[in-house]
Amino acid sequence: MLRCSCALGLAALPVTAALAAPPLPPVAERRPTTYTLHGDDRVDEYAWLRNRDDPATTAYLEAENEYTEKMMAHTDRLQEALYQEMIDRIKQTDLTVPYRDGPYYY
Repeated sequence: MLRCSCALGLAALPVTAALAAPPLPPVAERRPTTYTLHGDDRVDEYAWLRNRDDPATTAYLEAENEYTEKMMAHTDRLQEALYQEMIDRIKQTDLTVPYRDGPYYY
C-alpha cells in the first residue's frame, strides 16, 4: 500500500513551480449584437469576432495563439516527436494521381 504525506508531496515540488502562476488567458470583449428571427430576439456578444478585417479580431486571435503557445510550451518535444513519427509513416514519394471512378476520386 502506497502512502503519501502532504509534507513529502510539497517538498518534492520545485520552488519555482509552486510559486509561478500560469499566464492568464485573453478575454474577448463583449459587444452585444441583436438578431431577430421569426419575432425572436437573440443577442450574440461575440459576433464581432466574425469580422476578419477588424484589427481587434486579429489582435484577440494573436493573443489567444500566444497564450496557447505559453501553455503548451512544456509539450514542445512531444509535439515534435509525434510530428516526426507521422512524417515517417507517410510515403514521401507518392506520385500517383487520383483517378475517377463514377462520382468519386480514388
